Amino acid sequence: MKRNLKRSLRWMIGLLVASGVLVLSPVTTLAQTGVAQGVLYEVLEAPPAEFTPSGARIMPGVILPIGIRLAQATETGTLQGSGTLEFLTGSVTVQAQSRVPVDPVTGFGTGQVDGKFFVNTVSGKLKGQLDLSPLTSTNCAGGPCPYAPITGSWSTVNGAQKTSGLFSGIFLVPFEVSGVWYYLDPSTGLTTTTPLQPNEFDKNGSPLIKLHVTLVQ
Repeated sequence: MKRNLKRSLRWMIGLLVASGVLVLSPVTTLAQTGVAQGVLYEVLEAPPAEFTPSGARIMPGVILPIGIRLAQATETGTLQGSGTLEFLTGSVTVQAQSRVPVDPVTGFGTGQVDGKFFVNTVSGKLKGQLDLSPLTSTNCAGGPCPYAPITGSWSTVNGAQKTSGLFSGIFLVPFEVSGVWYYLDPSTGLTTTTPLQPNEFDKNGSPLIKLHVTLVQ
C-alpha cells in the first residue's frame, strides 16, 4: 500500500472519525482449534507497479483498462501461539508479493497474495486474497476506508511440526486528525479509533501500516 495513498486518505477519514459516523463490519473470525495471533508492521515495501492485462506498464496519469498492481512488502512483529500452534510463538517476519486488479474508475479490487514467513526457526508459506477495495470505496460515510482485509491458507515447510491451516487478518492504514495519527480499532469491530504509539512510527517519523492476524489449524 502506497504512502501517498495514506496522505490522500487522511483528510477525508479525519472528517469521518471526527463526526462519529464511521461504521464498519467486524473483523472476520475463524473457528479456533490451535490458534496463533499477532500484530505486525509493514517495515518495507518496494514501489508498486501497475500493468495492463497485456503486460504493458501503466504510465502516471494515463487512463487505461483494468490492470494489475504488483507489490512486494515485508512485515515484522510477534505471534502468540496456543494449543497445537504453541510452537508459533515469537518474532515473525513475512515476505509477500501481491497482484491486485486496478480499475481506473472503481479503484482497487481483490487479488492474490503469495509469500513466506519465519517464526524463530520455523519457516512456512502462505497464499491468500487481499482486498484493497475499501481504500478506494465510498463505504465509510461516502468516503474511502483505512483498512484492507486479507484471508487465506498457510503451511509450515520445515521442522518436526509440519502443519497447515487458515488465516484471517486486516491491514490498518494510519490516518491523521488534528495532528494526531490514528488506527481503527479491530477489537471494537473497527467502529472506534486508537492513537498510534511511539513505536508505531519508523525512524523517519512516518506512521506504519499495521496488520492484525490470526492463524488457526
